[in-house]
Amino acid sequence: MDNIVYQFESLNPTQLQTHREELISLAKKVYTALFEKHLSEEHLNEYKKTRNLRETWDTLFNVSHCITCYHQQQLIGAIYWVPNGNPWKYFDTSWCYIRMLGVLPEFEGQGIGKKLTQLVLDEARSSGEKTIALHTSEIQEAAQHIYHKLGFVRLKELEPIWGKRYWLYTMLL
Repeated sequence: MDNIVYQFESLNPTQLQTHREELISLAKKVYTALFEKHLSEEHLNEYKKTRNLRETWDTLFNVSHCITCYHQQQLIGAIYWVPNGNPWKYFDTSWCYIRMLGVLPEFEGQGIGKKLTQLVLDEARSSGEKTIALHTSEIQEAAQHIYHKLGFVRLKELEPIWGKRYWLYTMLL
């Protein structure tokens, strides 16, 4: 059996700017592949309009930290976490939160998403964060499994997004 080597790297908001286009490209590939399987044509078209909004990416890149995963110099996964003091739609000001965990489909099922999430939890704890939150949908079953195993608790159901059920999860750190 071959030993596959993955390289994980933590990026702060300044470093994120250097990898901006590569990270946006990864997110588009991951989420477009997921949503093409599960969204209606109408909702898929809505998603495709929002994935290119510059202000969405600017906001994320200006305040978040990111952990990346590379295999043979190819970016194959990433996860963002935003420190407390940066509220967003569903997240309280006192919480830090996870955004956009994504792994290329051909690398799913190899523990990369879990490792990325665990690394975020470690960084958040080391930074003195007290509560971490995230939101996820019914179509992200693998992610939900990871979150439950790591100790996240489903706090409440959110309004549907693109016709799918979403939930808010939190964890005390």
